[in-house]
Amino acid sequence: MERYVDSIYWSTVTFATVGYGDWHAVTLGEKICTIGYLLLNLGAGAYVIGYLTNWMSPCMGRKEEYVSFIC
Repeated sequence: MERYVDSIYWSTVTFATVGYGDWHAVTLGEKICTIGYLLLNLGAGAYVIGYLTNWMSPCMGRKEEYVSFIC
């Protein structure tokens, strides 16, 4: 079980591009909490980017109106 959690921890930290740094999870519980925290943050970040993209997409087809809206 510990090797399985280690492999999921490694892949999650690598995928999230967080890096290991000087402070990192050592115990099994810390690794499980870190995995959950990183996945939650990746999901929240994806939601925000998707929301902003959806909000901006109607403006992209009408460049003139978009420029006048910003200026």
